Amino acid sequence: MDTLEGTVKVNCDASFHRASAKASAAAIMRDAQGQFLDGIVTSFFSASTLHAEAVAVRLACRLVQMYGLSLADIENDNQELIHLCVSETVPPWEIMAIVADIRSFARDRDWKFMWTRRTNNSAAHWVASAHYRSTLPANWVSCVPQDFVSVLSFDASAQF
Repeated sequence: MDTLEGTVKVNCDASFHRASAKASAAAIMRDAQGQFLDGIVTSFFSASTLHAEAVAVRLACRLVQMYGLSLADIENDNQELIHLCVSETVPPWEIMAIVADIRSFARDRDWKFMWTRRTNNSAAHWVASAHYRSTLPANWVSCVPQDFVSVLSFDASAQF
């Protein structure tokens, strides 16, 4: 799907490891031409993959809100979660508060929550995974690692 001029696109993803219950979530923001603008990442303990993905979408909302943007396309590769973000379906208890936060963030804003293929979400996945493995440099946004540049280029060519 094409991103309209003036709209940012934020891809988000999580890296979750059930055995340790540890997770990392990342959100990366790009302009309508696919140029990397900013990103955010965090680590936390998670109950499930769905919970970790929900934290990633909420993180994307926080990034967009931080910039005070009213137009945003927020993408994630979990169809169930995207459906919960855009519907009035009651979410599972483990993510109920997070989905309520997401819906609240988006209220009165022109934010679109969209599902994307995992292959189109590889940049956000790369950041979340690198952070989980403790291989993501602290200055990854201002001094973008070459591996990340390659993944961004692949994502941009596939989507924009």
